[in-house]
This record gives sequence, structure tokens and C-alpha cells, in this order.
Amino acid sequence: MRLRVDLSGLRRVPALVRANHVRALSWLLILAGGFLVYQGASFYLAQHAGQEEAREQWEQSTHPQAHREPAMPKGVVARLSFPKLEKDLFVLDNTRDATLKKGPGLVEHTALPGMPGNSAIAGHRDTHFRFLKDVKIGDDIWVEGPAGRTRYRVTWTRIVKPTDVAVLSPETKPVLTLITCYPFFWVGNAPKRYIVRAEKVDRVPALSETVATGG
Repeated sequence: MRLRVDLSGLRRVPALVRANHVRALSWLLILAGGFLVYQGASFYLAQHAGQEEAREQWEQSTHPQAHREPAMPKGVVARLSFPKLEKDLFVLDNTRDATLKKGPGLVEHTALPGMPGNSAIAGHRDTHFRFLKDVKIGDDIWVEGPAGRTRYRVTWTRIVKPTDVAVLSPETKPVLTLITCYPFFWVGNAPKRYIVRAEKVDRVPALSETVATGG
């Protein structure tokens, strides 16, 4: 008499294990995707809220009460406008990580925008300065700050290594140096920097100056 052993149950074990592994992996991917979406949304909301806060501070400072003189808002050093691209940004007073989440920041020890010298402004390529990829030579950039309203014109763009600090060199005339990481759609820490250089064209009075003089 032959002894027969039913191995069908054993054959089903690897299939069940594989199914459980696939199910666990699917849930892991779902959770990872949800976390990335949450991170992206938080980052977007932070940069939007930071610019809105800067805008409110700016409007309060440039529309003072009758007994107060106009003053630059705390933490905000300038307002940048790119007419061709319909972009408007407020520049903050440093480039610390927490600051750059709210908006582009003035590189420490560089000139205030609109003043003589090299005003270097850095911003994230995946939020506030993403649009720099669309800036062209000849585009106008308007700056409103301590020197009133100043018009700059883009003279060149350049891709450099992070160690190339020549773009921060002092200048005698007012220039604007906008800095972000490159490539724009790189995943992770981008290996290069994208530079937009603009030079002063002329100056027009700020709104507060025009009201004060009756112009």
C-alpha cells in the first residue's frame, strides 16, 4: 500500500507569504506617498504664508499713519517686481534656512537693493525662485526699497559651481545678483548654482516721496 501525502497546503504557503509581502509593501508605499504629499503641502503653505506676512508688513510700513514717517518693515529689505513674468516678491534680511522658507533673502554683507554695490539675493529653486529659469536678458526688474524705486535690467545669466563666489564680489555701481540652485528640477541637493545679473537703469521716486512732494 502506497502512502500518499497531501502537499497542496505546503505549496500554498509561499503564495500566501508573497501576497502578504506585496500587501505590506503596498501600504508602505501609500504611507510614504502620503508623507511626501504632506511635506510638499507644508513647504508650499510655509512659503505662501511667509510672503503674505511680508506683504502685510510692507503695506503697513508704506501706508503709515499721519504722525509717522514711512519706514522699512522689520525683516523685509525690498520688494522685487518682474513685469514681464508678472511676479512680485518680498526680500527678507538674511539667508537662514527658516528665512528662505518664507522668501528670498539678502546675502549677508552685500549691499541693500537699490543702493550702490552688489545686492546678492538667494532663493529656493523649487519655490520662490523657480521662475528664474524664464528670466531673459533684457528683462526689467523693479526694486522698491530704502533708495526708492529702482529699475534694473538683466545683463546676463550664468551657471556656476557653489564654490564660485566671484558673483558676490563688491561693485561700485548698483547691481542685482539673483542666486538659486541648478538644475531647477534636480532631485535632492542640486550640484550647481544659477545666477541672474541685472544692472541699474534709472531711479524713480517711491510712492511716499511722490505724495510728500505733491508730484
